[in-house]
Amino acid sequence: MDGEVDIHLIKLDAEQTVPDAEHNGAVLVKGEPKGKPMGWLKIRRGHQAMLPKNTAYQFSAAKPAVVIQQTCKGDLSIERWAEICQTA
Repeated sequence: MDGEVDIHLIKLDAEQTVPDAEHNGAVLVKGEPKGKPMGWLKIRRGHQAMLPKNTAYQFSAAKPAVVIQQTCKGDLSIERWAEICQTA
């Protein structure tokens, strides 16, 4: 995490949530997220934020910033460590 980033959260309505409790990883929400706004977080260098299940989130920054996001491996996961890391 570097810079300053706002994370806006929306608790998704039932039709946009994932019904399978065993499903892992991020899920793409079709269309605009529908539901109740839950608020926002402002994170800076050294901060961590836990993003709740069945919640849409949007990152925004007024200036260039970097965020590392960790999630469980799921349908949207792309593994590229072998391409970007030197192992020898």
